[in-house]
Amino acid sequence: YIKKNFYFFQRRPPKAQLVLSIVMILSYGITVLSLFIPGTGYHTPYDLYFNSGALSTQISKLGMVTATLQDMGLRPKYETGDKEVTLDPVDVPSIDVKPGPDGNKDPDNSNGDNPGTPNPEVTYNVLEIDFDAMIAGETNHVIKKLHEYYKTISGTTKNEYTGMFKGYNLIYICAESFSSGAIIEPELTPTLYKMATEGFIFNNYYTMFPSNTTNGEYAFCTGLIPDLAREKSNGSFVASKENYMPYCLGNAFDSIGVQAYAYHNHTKTYYSRNITHPNMGYIFKARNQGLSVTGWPESDYEMAKQSYGDFINMEQFHAYYMTVSGHYRYTFELKEDSDGNLVPLNYMAVKNKSATQKHQYNKNGEKYD
Repeated sequence: YIKKNFYFFQRRPPKAQLVLSIVMILSYGITVLSLFIPGTGYHTPYDLYFNSGALSTQISKLGMVTATLQDMGLRPKYETGDKEVTLDPVDVPSIDVKPGPDGNKDPDNSNGDNPGTPNPEVTYNVLEIDFDAMIAGETNHVIKKLHEYYKTISGTTKNEYTGMFKGYNLIYICAESFSSGAIIEPELTPTLYKMATEGFIFNNYYTMFPSNTTNGEYAFCTGLIPDLAREKSNGSFVASKENYMPYCLGNAFDSIGVQAYAYHNHTKTYYSRNITHPNMGYIFKARNQGLSVTGWPESDYEMAKQSYGDFINMEQFHAYYMTVSGHYRYTFELKEDSDGNLVPLNYMAVKNKSATQKHQYNKNGEKYD
């Protein structure tokens, strides 16, 4: 009975095992070689397999299993250059902060080694919102359900960092393609070096979503996760252009009487920033709209030099910069424009070529500034 109804796996002959192994190796090799067919550019199957960490795009082009293995770190290892670049440590002054209200949550030892001494009173981040009135006046059942839900949610607890920067002016920078492991040195780029090595550094992070420019800026400005079902041309940022956005920094500063400015050194209509950024409470300036910048990608330095005078002498201010200098592609190549003149494919790479070539970086590193 058993022999008739169950299939028993039998040991393959050595020759058959060898043939199967060769077939598997050849299949894998052919599959990897086929990645080169569409090219090795940005977000091609080759790039997604060997380089990129755009998970959702990897899933659509490489498949769920391969993308999951990539996300787990099981990706091919290879050297990107022959020079190792390290950042020298700097002395960062420690911040003396008092223990926060959360502390030790053990009710029998609420203050660590001092039993019986209670922690400071726990306070919450709560706004005065009349949810009952909003519920009573809402006719849309979906929005009404949201009001009812948010009414039940307690605010987040305040901690030792709450209010640490109260009264400070704020310059907020969304840096295009910024990498702290790239050409950042105390002498070459002192400001970037200081920003990359001091203060609060959140380095346990990677982005899962594509369209990182508009979706990344949306997350950066709103604290929300973008709708990944949307196309780049109609992403979450564009969709929010007429929404009520009171918690964006521009509107938050405006609510306390502080003028907020936003700057971008590319064209104003790209991703509809001329609409989305004023909706966040900013006076918005861009290329040919208050900023006179040239080339591609345009210079962040030129943008900063032309804009800081708007706010630097104000007692209180907030300025937001969406930069573009670090935009790929990184090359020293020239192209012919419509007038027959040779112009750089990457204005910033060519502009800073002499500065970067003084340092021992690989060829791609020299082109990234």
